[in-house]
Amino acid sequence: MEAGTINKIKGTKTGIVKAGFLSSRTIQELDIWRTESQYNQEDDYVFTVNGKAPVSPQAVIKAFRRGLTRAGIDNEKWTPYWLRHSFGTYQMENLDQGEIMKLMGHNVATTTRIYQHPDDETLYRSAEGVQKKLDKAREG
Repeated sequence: MEAGTINKIKGTKTGIVKAGFLSSRTIQELDIWRTESQYNQEDDYVFTVNGKAPVSPQAVIKAFRRGLTRAGIDNEKWTPYWLRHSFGTYQMENLDQGEIMKLMGHNVATTTRIYQHPDDETLYRSAEGVQKKLDKAREG
């Protein structure tokens, strides 16, 4: 939804539609939701109060902060958007840059790097992973 509105649907920044990747568990949960929710029509929102209007960004932030409080985390600076930064940073140890770009929905590596804030230890572990791949390639 467009900021400051309650019913104006907005697309991506670039206007390009990108595929979303859903795990089998997410698909199962969506199937359960569809059978249990009264708001299960094709044009209904998943995250909604009444099936027609999506949850506002403010409501998402409030729920996120309640979750942080319940988890014993006291940091008012954190927002759901920080999760993108965490994902971009910590997956450097598990995925190559191209995979991270795809999962974050980016077309340009520079955009992905904006979300990455690795410390020295994370960079070292990431470099170790690359070294292992190189060693394996040399052996094979």
